[in-house]
Amino acid sequence: MELQAYFENITEVIQKELKSASKSIFIAVAWFTDKELFRTICEKARSNKKVELILVDDEINRNSGLKFHELETSGGKIFWIKDEANNGKLMHNKFCVIDSSTVITGSYNWSYHAKQSHENITVVKDDIQLASQFIDEFNSIKRKYYGEIRDRIGIDIDKISIRLEAIKNVIFLEDEEDIVFQTSKLKKLLQKYSLDENKIIDQASTIEDFLSRKKYEKAIKLIENFLSQFRKVILYVNQEIPALKLEIKALELQINSLENEKTDLEKTIREFEIRHNRELGAIVLKILELRKRRLKVEAEKDSAKQNEYEEAEKDYSEYQSDFSEIQSEKYSKLSSEDEIEIKKIFRKASKLCHPDVVNDEQKEKAEKIFADLNKAYKENDIKTVMIILYNLEDGNFFVSKSDSIKESDQLRMKVMELELIRDELIKSISLIKESETYQTIAEIKDWDIYFKETHEKLVNELRNLENSD
Repeated sequence: MELQAYFENITEVIQKELKSASKSIFIAVAWFTDKELFRTICEKARSNKKVELILVDDEINRNSGLKFHELETSGGKIFWIKDEANNGKLMHNKFCVIDSSTVITGSYNWSYHAKQSHENITVVKDDIQLASQFIDEFNSIKRKYYGEIRDRIGIDIDKISIRLEAIKNVIFLEDEEDIVFQTSKLKKLLQKYSLDENKIIDQASTIEDFLSRKKYEKAIKLIENFLSQFRKVILYVNQEIPALKLEIKALELQINSLENEKTDLEKTIREFEIRHNRELGAIVLKILELRKRRLKVEAEKDSAKQNEYEEAEKDYSEYQSDFSEIQSEKYSKLSSEDEIEIKKIFRKASKLCHPDVVNDEQKEKAEKIFADLNKAYKENDIKTVMIILYNLEDGNFFVSKSDSIKESDQLRMKVMELELIRDELIKSISLIKESETYQTIAEIKDWDIYFKETHEKLVNELRNLENSD
């Protein structure tokens, strides 16, 4: 699975994903006024890709200037949602599923207004189970407003999983006649889909092939792997619960992606500060010391200089303290290959121990592990990051809260809690990106050149100060 959050150039990211679609596009957004994105989905519909769009039936969309009928004449489908059909509640979904494997979700409506606002999206690739859940929610919205629709979207994972479970049991019972019967039922079920439909069908077809050739040992291993990935056990307390659970899972993914983004930004800033300290710190400290000494002499002769001297003394003391602290800080420089590897390992581990996605009884333990993981990552301690991931995977310590909550009221409270966490993360990331330090770093194209040129300037400044004493 590949997961990435985006805060800038969002339309371009969505456009790129839409153009990559080879089979299907399902979009549920409140408002859709972006002409370029609309043109792209019409082109995909004309090229025999399955395109369906759910959006709010209001003045914003109706007066957008988009010729929505063109999507239908191109072969796509539009489902208009009226507020009054939902007791005045707005259909506020904002997600897209491409080729049953890529999910785009977040706060971004596909409109020109959204381009001017602080919005975000998260793109999740190669997560078939998540994509299937979003497709189920897409169908649920359609059924709620349009009734039962015979043309079901997506693959019935439950039926395939139940059939494979039955096959596994008859293999254990060593009932060869029943194995042949159940295998024929699986084959008939899979014939409804093309073999290249997606990874689910591909895996199930491989299992059916091994069963037909009586390679039962390999088939059992593949069946167990399939069931662990795709089997869904859902308790339908009411129709809202699956939708709320899906919303929680999407928020958890967003939060994890945003946390990774924030950690990467903080890590970049810290790496810059450490390098600045180690390559330039001694010279800067010497310059500050000379300035302080000069102002001290001037202040003794002219009391008007006293405040300036005290400020210089404060700057020197603070920088000296920071200089000593960073000098003693543990930090390892990694190769470009190890940089890629530690980021991949960190992101995998952070999904398993993030405090916001574990049960209450696990939260305290998760907070400590997550803190240790962040510390090791920021220090480029690849060995510790790998050990933490190994222990997490080996122990299977944490279970997502969204899998254990049953009551709809609790789920709604969890959605609100996660939305607050997400919004705070977005604010934190914006503040980091707006900071003077990050702005300086972002403008530097080559750190080696920057530090070399800055070193030369500081040496000249120090020399001038020394000569003027």
